Amino acid sequence: QRYLRLALMYHPDKQRARSPDEEASATAEFQRIQAAYEELSAAFDRKNGEGHFGAGKLRVRSAFAAACELGDLGEVRRLLMEEPERAAEVDELGVTALMFAASGNSCQVCAELLGARAALEAR
Repeated sequence: QRYLRLALMYHPDKQRARSPDEEASATAEFQRIQAAYEELSAAFDRKNGEGHFGAGKLRVRSAFAAACELGDLGEVRRLLMEEPERAAEVDELGVTALMFAASGNSCQVCAELLGARAALEAR
C-alpha cells in the first residue's frame, strides 16, 4: 500500500498542473518508485514461489488504477469526472479498474465503478 500511495502521489497524470521542471522531477521519482517496487516484487515472487496479477511482467499502474486499488473514492470520482471512460480502463495485462478496486477490498470504489459502467468482462 505504501508503494501505491507514493505512486499515486508522483504519477505523471497527477503532475500536469505543475511547471515542466516539477513535472519532470516527479516523473523521475515515479520511475524510481516503480523500479524499486518491481525489483522487490520479483525478489519476493522468486523467494516464495508466489505471483500476483501478471507476475513476472512489468506493470505501470495508471493513477486511476492506483486510486481504485487504494480505495481512494475521492480521487476515483475526480478522475472519472475528467474522463468518464476511465471506468472501462484495462491495463496492458488485461486487468480492469474494477479488478484493482476488488483486490484492494474497496466496495465503495467498486460500486462507483459499476455505476460508471465499468467493464465486467476480464482477460
